[in-house]
Amino acid sequence: MKQMIAARAHASGELKLETVDVPVPEAGEVLVRVASAGIAPGITKLLAKGRFRHLPTTLGHEIAGTVAETGAGVDPALAGRRVRVSPNLTCGR
Repeated sequence: MKQMIAARAHASGELKLETVDVPVPEAGEVLVRVASAGIAPGITKLLAKGRFRHLPTTLGHEIAGTVAETGAGVDPALAGRRVRVSPNLTCGR
């Protein structure tokens, strides 16, 4: 399986760079090869206070990159397209 480097929160104030498996996109999803990502000040405050619901958790949002892979039901022509991820839009689930 392919691997990548991820910033992972493990406990209050504990952030590590780790090698993890690259996720496989499911139906209706795309996999983005991240060129840049941010960790907002609010997230660093949550990390310092240990207020994450699930640990360990991978950090980073405000992502820009290229579509690396498409899941079932997604136009494969999107592969290679430059994208940005807006973490403020959800499907409600």
